[in-house]
Amino acid sequence: LYFLESNFNAAHSIGRHYAFEDGDTVCHHLCVYAKSLDLEKIVFNPYNRAIFPIVLEKEWKKIAERYNVEIEIIDDPCVGSPAKRKRNRNIDFKYNSNKTLYIIGRFVNNPLGRLIFQKGLLDKEIENYNKELNNSEKIYIPRRICCDEDIIEKENSNGLPNIILKNIHEDRQQGIRLFKEDKLPRFNKYHNIAYEYLKPDLITRNVNGVDAKFAYDYRTYLLLSPLGPIYAGAMKIVNTIPVPSKIKKGNIKDIFPFVFSAMGSAKIENLSWQEDSKCEQVTLSVGNVIYDFLRKKYIL
Repeated sequence: LYFLESNFNAAHSIGRHYAFEDGDTVCHHLCVYAKSLDLEKIVFNPYNRAIFPIVLEKEWKKIAERYNVEIEIIDDPCVGSPAKRKRNRNIDFKYNSNKTLYIIGRFVNNPLGRLIFQKGLLDKEIENYNKELNNSEKIYIPRRICCDEDIIEKENSNGLPNIILKNIHEDRQQGIRLFKEDKLPRFNKYHNIAYEYLKPDLITRNVNGVDAKFAYDYRTYLLLSPLGPIYAGAMKIVNTIPVPSKIKKGNIKDIFPFVFSAMGSAKIENLSWQEDSKCEQVTLSVGNVIYDFLRKKYIL
């Protein structure tokens, strides 16, 4: 778990739709969940400076028709789009409607948002959650590095970092620094946390007659409802910038071979059912931790 976002707006693009034979996996999961509750409509409100692509909205509505579900996209009032959509932030949603699923894409000014985007808080909740589980059921998170003795991979000769430094106040991939060091770098411990850098999954591909290795990861989507966590799909993200064969010690200035996103240098790809099953398992495990946290704060 590297980049948790209190943000359901991320990576909604036509590329994700085209990556799946049956269309956008997130829309399919939302429709399946809505139908399981006998709902007739889905209202998606990005809310926080996000523009939902018009071309993807058209495809979502086509998918929803297969499930006999209506979809409505609300525009953020601060940004908007060329589409003819509602834009009023104070729209009077009838949340007690028993036929509509309302989805708020991003609203960080609450305990849930802070738990997820402020790095280190969810780690502690996961650690408490893991105490009640067998080793095979535990959610693995990168080890925190507090001193030189915590650094295990000191002499790795490959082109990978061994320490990742995160600014606790920055959401998403922002505030990330990578190092290859024998000792813990000096940093402001009030604003940052150091972790072990886990070796990423690598895939070898031929580029212009030369084999190169590229990192890839998975983006999964989680909805939190009063009924519990809901898995809303996943996709594979393969970087287009190769991992170098070697890197020098110290602060790694070019982090883009290791830190990437679907909206940046990476490419969205389909994933196998085995990969999707694993993504669902991990996502729901994290969702259970967050849901338990919410139950401490609210009456659900």
